[in-house]
Amino acid sequence: MSNRPNSEDMYREVDWMKPSDYPLLQELAKYDGWHTPKSLSLNLPNTRNWLGQRCRKLEEHDLVERHDDEPGYRITDRGRAFLAGELEPADLQEPDADAETDA
Repeated sequence: MSNRPNSEDMYREVDWMKPSDYPLLQELAKYDGWHTPKSLSLNLPNTRNWLGQRCRKLEEHDLVERHDDEPGYRITDRGRAFLAGELEPADLQEPDADAETDA
């Protein structure tokens, strides 16, 4: 049996993740196409400002992508892999700043 947390609990293992990220990705995965934080807030118990912040953070980690011209987001293949439980916590960690500095 694996010690890997299920995707819904991954925020406990990944410093930058929040409990709201999993339902946000689930909502994005329900429908093809682009979604604004405002439209997502109609179906999730979060404000559009919070959802916008989380979408930007998820974009930094290639779990969602942002539309080029509008404040819209959609899930990526990596985001779908996350929901499917195919990613390890180490796959989602921020790069270690100390490891990048090789003095």
